Amino acid sequence: MGKWERDIWIWKPEWSALLSETESVFAQDLLLILDQVRSLRTGSDRPRWNLHAAGFFTVKSVYVALQNRSAVRDIGPTTAKALKCLWLNNVPSKVSIFGWRLLLEKLPTREALYKKGIITNIHERCCVFCYNEVEDTQHIFFKCTVSEQETIARGSGTLFGWQQRGVYGVNAITFYLEETSLMCLL
Repeated sequence: MGKWERDIWIWKPEWSALLSETESVFAQDLLLILDQVRSLRTGSDRPRWNLHAAGFFTVKSVYVALQNRSAVRDIGPTTAKALKCLWLNNVPSKVSIFGWRLLLEKLPTREALYKKGIITNIHERCCVFCYNEVEDTQHIFFKCTVSEQETIARGSGTLFGWQQRGVYGVNAITFYLEETSLMCLL
């Protein structure tokens, strides 16, 4: 893979087959990255965890790195309030977990599965009840008129009256928690 020349490691990759044009571009990019790596001739190699100052792995270093990621979306004050109260209720943990995933829009709806590449047919993104809209968390729980009618037909009333009152999404869940006296005092 390389050799030492005047106390400097020079990368010389040997490929088992001739590289295509695309692979050659990737190989050049790899060499540019590897040129930044400086090996020590006198020491032995060892793994180093870059997220920790001392170079070793800790759960805290991963947690802090994940919290600081730019991909983490901001949670609005209403969602934060609902999330705090969600865990303080006397309900089974599976109900709390479901509510947590609902609030953060992390349920496996057809749209979420499509975005992850699990569903590949664009036509399979439609709501399983009405086939008119894309099935995402907002639609299936708060806006789909067919799912509301199904809830009424089963005798459980409307979806807590959210749709008639024009309350959707996180506000609907917070509204429900307040109405049923499950909302904690902050």
